Amino acid sequence: MKYTLLLFILAVCIETQAQERMALTDLVGTWQGTGQLFGQEAKYTMTWEEALDGQYIKLTFKNEIISNGQGIKSEAYYRPSAEHEVIGKWFDNRGYFVEIEGKLSENALTSHWANEYEQGKTVYALINTDSVSVRDFVWKENEYQQFGEARYTRAKD
Repeated sequence: MKYTLLLFILAVCIETQAQERMALTDLVGTWQGTGQLFGQEAKYTMTWEEALDGQYIKLTFKNEIISNGQGIKSEAYYRPSAEHEVIGKWFDNRGYFVEIEGKLSENALTSHWANEYEQGKTVYALINTDSVSVRDFVWKENEYQQFGEARYTRAKD
């Protein structure tokens, strides 16, 4: 009887841990945000949705510096590559595309990205089901330097 109870408790603990890990689908939806971009106030929009019969999660992204209207529009496609890992490609209106390798943790997706011109990382951290914090870094002078940060709220459908 003790062993049966112990096995049951162990199974519940393992299942709870598996559910606590963030999934890409946790980001599905439209999000509106505000924050900083290169030290200036900016507004952000991102929409995550299933694409290509559920094989990918597509991100449509836009940021805009409020004072001058400059910003980036992009699309990215992510897919799981291994347990708790994702790969993808990001395409933007500068004509760049970057390779993405990401890891899912308890409450965050950390995406490392690179092309021949730049490399960096983006951290999408779930605060709760309707709020996410996003921080962007570029690799410069042998360290990650933050260039953007925003707090998003999930748009109501």
